[in-house]
Amino acid sequence: MSALNSEFTGKRLLLAAKEAGAGALLAALARSWRPAVGSVVIANPVAAPHFEKLPVRVFSDDMSDAEIDDLVISTMPDRIVIGASVGSTIEKRVLTSARKAALEVDTFIDHYWNLWQRFAEPYTARPWQYMPCRIHVPAYACAKRLASCGCPTGNVYVYDHPLLGQEATRREKRLGRKLRAAWAIPEEAVVVLFVSEYLFEPDPLWNWDQPHAEDYTGLLSLLLKRSVVTNSELPVVVLVRTHPNEPHTRWDALCRSIPGSQWRNAAHISKEELLSVANLAFGLNSMLLLEAASSGLPVYSHHTQISPRDSWLSSIRSEIIELPDERSILMLFKSICQLTWARK
Repeated sequence: MSALNSEFTGKRLLLAAKEAGAGALLAALARSWRPAVGSVVIANPVAAPHFEKLPVRVFSDDMSDAEIDDLVISTMPDRIVIGASVGSTIEKRVLTSARKAALEVDTFIDHYWNLWQRFAEPYTARPWQYMPCRIHVPAYACAKRLASCGCPTGNVYVYDHPLLGQEATRREKRLGRKLRAAWAIPEEAVVVLFVSEYLFEPDPLWNWDQPHAEDYTGLLSLLLKRSVVTNSELPVVVLVRTHPNEPHTRWDALCRSIPGSQWRNAAHISKEELLSVANLAFGLNSMLLLEAASSGLPVYSHHTQISPRDSWLSSIRSEIIELPDERSILMLFKSICQLTWARK
């Protein structure tokens, strides 16, 4: 079953999203579906901006349960489509309202990890308490993982993630030059994008699929160290991109260990600008890494702690190149220097 079919196209939709990733995905899907007049969105502030250019009314997720019930009834949607975020979310509240109105719900998962946790009771972690009629996942690996976790429905379908295909962010030289000028980054400098990610507190009850916090600290430390060493041969600037749910200054203290000219806090820069100005990207499990790869950027990963490889994005997506040790990062930076000098 494709997500881009007549079951969604041209219909009056009610969409709900809490996280930025869910908002980006549902907005991209909705653009292809061409929602009918009267379609509405209920979104958290981090997800809402993605729907600004769509012909839909956007409501804040601070609505009361009664207001959500009223909106579900008054909208009379042909289809209800929600994201799948962990915890107490607008998606679960819309699902509850839809059940009261005997309406079917489709859930689209935007990521590869923490699958069963998205449908669990948010306070007890009791699994499968918020089950939609159909679940849509971005890869067969996710469908298999859901089954192995005991998902009680066979209505799991794989969709083509639009942000990794036809709607992949295009890198524009004009945007890259504009950002370099604004940040006084030399034209010849190599810009390394570091993509951070929100991490849950370790909890045996939830058993999160995620890297160790030390993996991120270790990776960024190596990138900063290599940028200082390489800077004697070639200017290197590290852009630090935090997750929308992280403090925007999370990595500033670590970055201040190197000269300010060699790093920038890129929390508030648009995705289009980021991917246009960067020469390569590093990270661990963020979907932004796959978007970067789809845009044509070389993308790398490096884990410093021992963790199950089946929870690494680089283990299931070949676009993400896993560098096994610090020496491999050193060799990568050296090769970049050599290629740059060869072009001069």
